[in-house]
Amino acid sequence: MKEIENFKKWMLIFSQALIVMMVVCGACAAGLEEMELVAENAHLALYIHPDTTEIAVFDKTAEEVWYSNPPGRNMRQSTAHDVIQIRYDTPTSPDKQMDSYNHSVQLGQAEIIRIEGGVRVEYLFGAEYDPNAVGVPQMVKMGRLEEMLAQLSDRDRSTLLRYYTPIALRQPYPFELKVTNAAQNLEKRLFGDLVIVPLTEGYQELVEKALAGLDDQEMRRLEEQIAKQRMDTLYGLLEKFTGYLLGSGEGARSPGFRRDIEMVEELTPADFAHLKEEPSYLLGRLAPLLQGQVQSIFEKLGYGVEDLALDHVQNRLDPPVPLLERFFIPVEYRLDGASLVVQVPMAEVVYPIDQPSAYEVNWGAEEGDEFLIYDTTNELVTYPLTSISLLRYFAAADTSAQGYIFVPDGSGALIYLNNGKTGETLYSEPIYGRDGALPVNERLPYEKQVNHLPVFGFKQGDKALLAIIEEGEAIAYIRADIARPTFAYNVAYPAFQVTAKSWRRLDQFTQINLYQSRAYRGNLTVRYEFLYGEEAEYSGMARRYQDYLVSRGRLMERASQQSIPLFLEVLGVVPKVQPVLGVAREVELPLTSFEQAHSMVSYLLEEGVENLSLRYSGWIQGGINHRYPSRVRLASQLGSREELLDLSRFLKEHDVSFYPAVELLTVQRAGVLDGFRPSLDAARAVNGLYAQKPDYDPVTLAALSKPTRYILSARVLDSLVNSFLKDYQGLNIPGLAVPSVGSELHADLQRDPARVLDRADSQKLVEQELVKLAKQGFELQADGGNAYVLPYVSSLLNVPQTGSGFNLVDEEVPFLQMVLHGFIDYAGEPLNLAIDPTEAVLRSAQTASGLYFLLIWEDPSVLKGTEYAHLLSVEWEHWGPQAAAVYREYNQALGDLAGERIWAHKKLAQDLTVTWFTNGDAVVVNFGDSEAHVGETRVPPRSYRRIRGGEL
Repeated sequence: MKEIENFKKWMLIFSQALIVMMVVCGACAAGLEEMELVAENAHLALYIHPDTTEIAVFDKTAEEVWYSNPPGRNMRQSTAHDVIQIRYDTPTSPDKQMDSYNHSVQLGQAEIIRIEGGVRVEYLFGAEYDPNAVGVPQMVKMGRLEEMLAQLSDRDRSTLLRYYTPIALRQPYPFELKVTNAAQNLEKRLFGDLVIVPLTEGYQELVEKALAGLDDQEMRRLEEQIAKQRMDTLYGLLEKFTGYLLGSGEGARSPGFRRDIEMVEELTPADFAHLKEEPSYLLGRLAPLLQGQVQSIFEKLGYGVEDLALDHVQNRLDPPVPLLERFFIPVEYRLDGASLVVQVPMAEVVYPIDQPSAYEVNWGAEEGDEFLIYDTTNELVTYPLTSISLLRYFAAADTSAQGYIFVPDGSGALIYLNNGKTGETLYSEPIYGRDGALPVNERLPYEKQVNHLPVFGFKQGDKALLAIIEEGEAIAYIRADIARPTFAYNVAYPAFQVTAKSWRRLDQFTQINLYQSRAYRGNLTVRYEFLYGEEAEYSGMARRYQDYLVSRGRLMERASQQSIPLFLEVLGVVPKVQPVLGVAREVELPLTSFEQAHSMVSYLLEEGVENLSLRYSGWIQGGINHRYPSRVRLASQLGSREELLDLSRFLKEHDVSFYPAVELLTVQRAGVLDGFRPSLDAARAVNGLYAQKPDYDPVTLAALSKPTRYILSARVLDSLVNSFLKDYQGLNIPGLAVPSVGSELHADLQRDPARVLDRADSQKLVEQELVKLAKQGFELQADGGNAYVLPYVSSLLNVPQTGSGFNLVDEEVPFLQMVLHGFIDYAGEPLNLAIDPTEAVLRSAQTASGLYFLLIWEDPSVLKGTEYAHLLSVEWEHWGPQAAAVYREYNQALGDLAGERIWAHKKLAQDLTVTWFTNGDAVVVNFGDSEAHVGETRVPPRSYRRIRGGEL
């Protein structure tokens, strides 16, 4: 019996192994058979192609293969083969590009190295020499070439002799002087009493006939033939030096020319003296098809760059010059559980920096000597590496595929695969919005939603991929595009701007490029997660990303809550220019005093608002655009310090969160005594000027002429926050609003490389201040929701509820809300400022989001003549009762969903959506103008309904 049991166990093990083998072989049939297994764990297996360096990931559980490049693609075409694309500038050609396949792999310059848990590929981009300048010598000393000819077959020898002509300088016969006057003058100047002649049998026969003595007519014919061959030789020789046929100075220059010679007049007798000592072979003009044939013969001889350099120097031609456009970039792939992690260690990336370009040729060099002597003090050039695009074709879908690309634009958006919008531009937007260190004319002066999350996704059929940018996200762009007539794949990938660039116009016709003084120095890291079945939707991507943030402590669990948050923001003072004693002066105009804010909150509490918070903007001197907050100076028009403390105590007693707002990233008003010095504390744009944050005219989109608002260097944040807290902590207010910290991020691109802060550096410094504030017990509120603020804030306002409306996009989804819900309270734009308040409520209802109102106590007419005149719909008397009424109805329907996670969201029809929560309930929203039915539930137009149990 024991033997039988052992046999059964053995058969079970064998059958399981056989299944695994069948799965792997099935994967091999899909393209893995040409690849090598380089890493493996319980979840995934990583393969790499030894010739192309493309990778593939085999998911053992799902039995699916993910390819970095489309399998079965046409290898004869030049696209879809690379894993990295780089962009760079040269002094004369901006925005050049190379890719890892055509400019590294094809040149044999990619090295595959096994590393722990994965594989590393080191790419050297760019040929060492111009292919047109190596391989075939333009002139060779007679003795050297005849030594080579002796090693060749008769066929190869005759081929070379067909294209190479032996030439020499010697004393002329009288009949050899019958060339044109121009040729005679050239020879006289360059050769003295000597002439250039071809040492061919045909020419020698002509000379011998002329020497034999012939009648005048025959002699004239011979002289014409001799003159023609001599002039062909002369001008062929001169072309080798000038690069121009017949010294014309027109058209493209032929190979081997002297870079210090533009015209024949620049040549000297010294350039040809060597032909007196020993004849040389001169290469004739080669058609492109013959170039390869001749080069292959030299390759058989082991003829290399050093040989060619020696032959050219001996004949006073330029030796091959190494190209400067070369870049070294390593890429590392590692398996981490069920994820693939791809990293570019930028600290190891090498590109041309301060390379000498001026040189002199060592004309006396012998074999083994240096042929080029570089001047390291002058004409140093840099080829800035501006951008790296990573895995552009990972999971790329062809023209028959169905699915979508998810991009984090605003709340989130979907681009359907093959949607036919081939007339639209690709999607290319930065993570965390536009960088203020870019000059004004390079920032788009119209509203775009910010990409707050460093993620994107790709769904095809019943499987999907989620990419999470873990490092370098602050300098990353998300790019996505559909298949087009000229490009057969739908793609999504990250592109990293490793060196910021700009330009400055010197005059009407001239501009110069300007660059960040050092490149980004951190890692570029992207994690790829694989989803299948029901998980392979944008809802599954949101859940996976939420789990990712929770597992890393970036989202914190919180106590359950049973009511929707209502966020009230009030405005304290705003600046206004008005006559004072007959003189126009800027005064601070009070809109909502501390006592009035107290009354507004009391009213809302009495009206049944349960989960209320108050943001107070414009409460310190200067108002909304307050003074540099190196200390806390209250706006005296709002009341006394004691009245502010009374308000704070009242809010604390009634469990109302209080968030006085302070602007930390933009210096809106500052005098000499405020402690802000632009020359030391303002961020610098890439063009060397102060980084500024302008406002735009909504009609003309032109920057408005207003007091300069400087962008503060993140380097100054630590001292500013410390200084601010010395006063603020004395108020004993537990909360603080730092609005722009969650929606803006700016570099400081000083000219001194040691002082440069790229956006990734600024992100780290901002986080340090958030950590400081959180450790000191402050409850923080911000706007937007950039991913790096999520661990530190308790609530977010102005969270985008839509996308930017790009034409390439097909659908907007509440991805950001799905990630945040149940962890951080949030709300969209103020309902009273929305173009369509009803629609704003419906968008909030989709995800049981909080509600938000921005109000003032005074009549809005007082804002006339200020830069806040657009705030027409902010009057408390009108909106206070409406806010309470809207909240009561909304909270009664959805209140207990405030603390639930969102499980899924789906578009049922053009104007009909449903959102499921983890407690099983669903919310159906009808954005349309006609009644909708979902199962047995009737949803009136422009309304929402909650379905308990979630059964539709």
